[in-house]
Amino acid sequence: MKRNLLLSAILIAILVLGFVTCDNGSGTKAPTPPTIPTSVTYTSYDEEGAMYRLVISRPPSASVRSAFTPSAGDQFTLTRTLGGITQTATGTVSSISGTTFTLQQGASSFTLAVTTGGTIATITGEIAIAGGTMTAPSGDLVASAPSTNVTTLTFSDMQVYTSDDGTFTPFTESIAVTSYPPGGGGTGTITGGKLNFTIGTPDELWPFADKGIWGDGMNVSPANAQGRQLSLRSGYAILEYGDVERTGDTGWSERISFIYVDRDCTFTFPPRNESYNGVTQIRQATILQLKKGWNYVSTKDTFTSTTETKVITVVNRLPSSGRWVIWEYHWN
Repeated sequence: MKRNLLLSAILIAILVLGFVTCDNGSGTKAPTPPTIPTSVTYTSYDEEGAMYRLVISRPPSASVRSAFTPSAGDQFTLTRTLGGITQTATGTVSSISGTTFTLQQGASSFTLAVTTGGTIATITGEIAIAGGTMTAPSGDLVASAPSTNVTTLTFSDMQVYTSDDGTFTPFTESIAVTSYPPGGGGTGTITGGKLNFTIGTPDELWPFADKGIWGDGMNVSPANAQGRQLSLRSGYAILEYGDVERTGDTGWSERISFIYVDRDCTFTFPPRNESYNGVTQIRQATILQLKKGWNYVSTKDTFTSTTETKVITVVNRLPSSGRWVIWEYHWN
């Protein structure tokens, strides 16, 4: 009997305590204050897989709004992320016309159109970032990141060129083309100057941890990932896909590598800053996310008279401005 009375007393105490802690003074439970949003985010991707993200937020000094809708005077942050490298632009919203924002950065501005679905539709104008300008979107912006890998690599009727001091001339010969080193597989020809080549899973794969692709500190995870880099040759001739624009000591060049991996994996490169013959070679720390299959990897070098800056990224297509170039061509 005493035990039952004790349990009843404990139960009553718990109920009373719960009532007191939930009471707002009028005998009813206090409502939870609503969460008032202070920003809105829009995200899209370009054809190369670069992610553009716009965040518009209420300045701390602005009055609280019951529902956040972007207004003139709000702050913005626009980022572009590709290959582990992020560029950031900031400023204020100058004006809004429908779904188009005019975004102010000091004395300059650019426009950005969004959709009601929370994506970025277009970006027009030059975007200032620390030390330069943000890379403009490549092609149309889309809601989802495009695929960066394929199971079969195919090049169809692509014109091949020779190069002489930056002058490109259409190649017109017909020659056989093979992957190099031997054991890669694939079949192809250049017929009348047009390249046709197809390769699926390479016949022979290498451990990246042993072979490396770019060397100098490259790491791969998982460590047992295997794959192959495609190189096309015909006899002593080497074929490369890329583009170049250079005047004197300034300009840029881009080369596309074709990398096959047998599983999803991550390549990381440490930063590099070395001087050679009066030129400082710079490479930022880089992270490449490769998917199982064939991946397009861009290596872009920007030159000045004193610097050479290298940026390595994963792209989802061959740059439209590029071309196949055959180097050191010899035939019997």
